[in-house]
Amino acid sequence: MGQLIPLEHRSMEGLLERIPPQNLEAEEAIIASLLLDAGAIARVADILRPEHFYFQSLRSIYEVAIALYKDRKPTDLTSVLVALRERGIEKDVGGRKTLRQLAERLVSSVNVDLYASLVIGKARERQLLQAASAIAELVYSPGETQDKLDRAEQLIYAVRDQDSPGGAEHISDICIRIFERISTGQSPGLSTGMIDYDGLTGGFFPGELTIVAGDTGMCKSHYAATIAYEIAKRHNRAVLVFSLEMSAEQVVERAQARVSGVNAQLIRDAQLDENDCGSLLRAIEHLSQLPIYIDQSPLLSVERIRAQVRRLHNQKPALVVVDYLQLMGTSSTASDRVRELDCIVRDFKRLATEFSLSVVLLSQINRSVKDRNNKRPTIHDLRECGAIEQHANRVQGLYRDGYYNPDSPDRDVVEILILKNRSGQTGTVKMLFDPARSWFKNMVGGGA
Repeated sequence: MGQLIPLEHRSMEGLLERIPPQNLEAEEAIIASLLLDAGAIARVADILRPEHFYFQSLRSIYEVAIALYKDRKPTDLTSVLVALRERGIEKDVGGRKTLRQLAERLVSSVNVDLYASLVIGKARERQLLQAASAIAELVYSPGETQDKLDRAEQLIYAVRDQDSPGGAEHISDICIRIFERISTGQSPGLSTGMIDYDGLTGGFFPGELTIVAGDTGMCKSHYAATIAYEIAKRHNRAVLVFSLEMSAEQVVERAQARVSGVNAQLIRDAQLDENDCGSLLRAIEHLSQLPIYIDQSPLLSVERIRAQVRRLHNQKPALVVVDYLQLMGTSSTASDRVRELDCIVRDFKRLATEFSLSVVLLSQINRSVKDRNNKRPTIHDLRECGAIEQHANRVQGLYRDGYYNPDSPDRDVVEILILKNRSGQTGTVKMLFDPARSWFKNMVGGGA
């Protein structure tokens, strides 16, 4: 075995000085296909960009071909040559002789998609090499290790996600997309099965931050777990639950109780009869098929959540649930605490927008609510964190009269108060609630 070189004596310079990943044959084959087959460019124009080409002359030819295609003009040899001449770069790419040599290559335009994927792959490898160099420099730069890890993840994610749709869209494209959705009757919201709630709000929307606030004992965690379960089940998209208050086992026990109908306390104490065991096994089989991920890290940050979302990028996460806001952060003084929570809420809003998913953030309310006759939460009870009103798309309060008044005729009812709804109505939705089985049921028509 050769002598190991200490990391501090290694350098990325040697790697970067080598010929970067490239595929001349594939790049030439693409240009040849465009010159010979009028339909070839339509098959690659949406996925292959000029910057994917390593060789500048071939990149320039492709740029001209793309411009012709967008103008609905042919990309044959003569048209491309004229366009190069008009741009004053004919000689830079080798002129007529080079184009003719490319056009005479024995290639099949049928394989232009394959050639494009090869070129894109090499372009990504070059970007990966650049990211590796940047990460190596990052390691030796001053700063916190966690910040360096977050930045390194961003660099790698940028390489993987470079070809995702993005950037500015023309309004006509957006109008068409909205009309197509309307014509198919498809709602952009994620339905929850809570009939009155979905009817009032449309469900949970991508890019939106929803604050769910309430006093202790208002079943905020049950409610959030119900939303997570229903969205994962109904839409088959990844849901991430970040629990600072309960362990992952406690979260799952509640989900098992909800699906099986078995009392959660019996599940926790392992006091099940034969029928309960059968119901629980069926619930476990069902839950195991759902794309739900649970993180119980006690040192939770928005950066950690962002990293988890990135790792599940290919599964197109639909929902992030965080239980709960006041357990995040480390500031000790009151003024610092308000500013810290302010920043956390703002970062959650950015997270929702960045990944086009819905974020549900649970929050406690001021304890002074216990001193009022009407203990239903209001928007003013959230003033510990001013950014809630500023950044949240939707603010909901939960109220359970049975918690304060055990003899109340509404002791089995939870009120979901829509206190703010930037894109719709406000109002109150009532659900039946069974805490022993973590059930939320519609007031009419069965379970949610």
